Amino acid sequence: MGTPVGIVNACTKMQFICSCLVILIAPQISGVRFRWSYGNSHGNQESTQNSIGSRGGGAFWQEDVFNTWVFGGQGIYNGKSALKNDLWKYNVIKREWTLEHPGSERSDVSSKDQRVPAARRLASMCGVPNVLIVLFGGMNKDKQVFGDTWIFTFKEKKWLPLAEMLKKLRNESVVDSPHPRADAVLWCMQTKMMIYGGISENSALLDDMWEYSLVDLTWRQEKLSAELHREGIIPPSISYPGGRSGAAAWVGHNEQLFLFAGNSQNENKIDSHHNSGFSTDLWNFNCKKNTWEKLMGESKCLPGYYGQKGKANKKSIPGCRRGAISWTDSEGHLWMFGGEGASSESKSISSELPDVILNDLWYFDLDYKMWSWMGGTNMGSDPGSYGSANNEFENGKYPSCRTDAISFHTWNELYVVGGIGHDSNKAFSLLDDVWGIDVHSDVNYRNSAWPSSVFWWLFLFLSLLAVMVVTFSFARRGQREKKKYNVEYSVLQGEAE
Repeated sequence: MGTPVGIVNACTKMQFICSCLVILIAPQISGVRFRWSYGNSHGNQESTQNSIGSRGGGAFWQEDVFNTWVFGGQGIYNGKSALKNDLWKYNVIKREWTLEHPGSERSDVSSKDQRVPAARRLASMCGVPNVLIVLFGGMNKDKQVFGDTWIFTFKEKKWLPLAEMLKKLRNESVVDSPHPRADAVLWCMQTKMMIYGGISENSALLDDMWEYSLVDLTWRQEKLSAELHREGIIPPSISYPGGRSGAAAWVGHNEQLFLFAGNSQNENKIDSHHNSGFSTDLWNFNCKKNTWEKLMGESKCLPGYYGQKGKANKKSIPGCRRGAISWTDSEGHLWMFGGEGASSESKSISSELPDVILNDLWYFDLDYKMWSWMGGTNMGSDPGSYGSANNEFENGKYPSCRTDAISFHTWNELYVVGGIGHDSNKAFSLLDDVWGIDVHSDVNYRNSAWPSSVFWWLFLFLSLLAVMVVTFSFARRGQREKKKYNVEYSVLQGEAE
């Protein structure tokens, strides 16, 4: 039998291990929280000297954790909807908009100044911090698509067409570039911008993939895409997303790219707002291996299966949609908000009636390959719950439904900016509000499904075995200490007690 000290030490050690086990197995999820950070709860706000105003379908690029740039899109001019070609920067710390370039026109007309991109929406944009911004494609008010590439330099604060920029820098001309398009799938990376698909000149869907180098400022068709399109027909044996536009996109860790849903039906025009041509499939492109892999979902429109909020489920999946915004968190997992498409109701799918606009927040765990519904509602056309614009996280707050919004993030807080949807009065309008979403708890303690039962019982058995070994070790140590105590301090023979 061990000494009291040895037993206490063993119990203390066991208590520590048990506490660690409790921390590991306890669901420490507090859930996401929303805050209304900036802007109006009523839609159709005109821009001012220090505000971008209501905006939907603008091109955007996050320069760093503090600054996000926005070009053009659909805004309000003289009380009416109009396309813009202005350039703004938003600072999340100061909560301030700065007009970096006014554009050449404030009305819905093409640019007269050929050194400024024409007013447009659904363009692609990326950049190099403190150096330049690149803008490609988009659509004008007559639904004509662009195939031009523009460069905005931070030093000069001027726009130049790519051809002029290359001639100025290296006396070179543009060798290759993508076909004109709008609403392409976009991935903005450190050294390159990649685009997939989009809407072509004749309103057909494209399925090619292009890479624009932010180092040498040149376009090239991605290798797999070039090989497949050289043959004319993509073989059924090749895993490939097919033609689509408006898909949500993520840049993951280790050069992994992801896309979800979008419009995949040629007959489904951009402004018809019919979701029957939208999809619910999730794809992964491996830049190193040059391969596509379908992770899950269907290439057709399905209603969402939401399950319990905050809990992963093998059946859970967002409804079909396009125009959603997306973020990748610090652990490489995928977040998505809103868009236009289908809610949890089957009747929300139609080839004749307009689709519903969404305000649901979803999380996809790449380890378990499962979706979780994390916030918002499972019904369409919801006006949200604004509360007061005090920039504080409060229970019950959440944004209204919207599509073609702007997104950025700061560490593990996600932001939703503007878009096209319903304001707090349920009026369909252009929005200008800024919302913050705190997902810190969910990122630190990933809200995923439990491991398989076999793995869980094996983990529990090994943990208990470790506790027993530690307890036995301390008990044996106590016995050895007792024997040493008896030898050193016991009464000697013949010594008087």
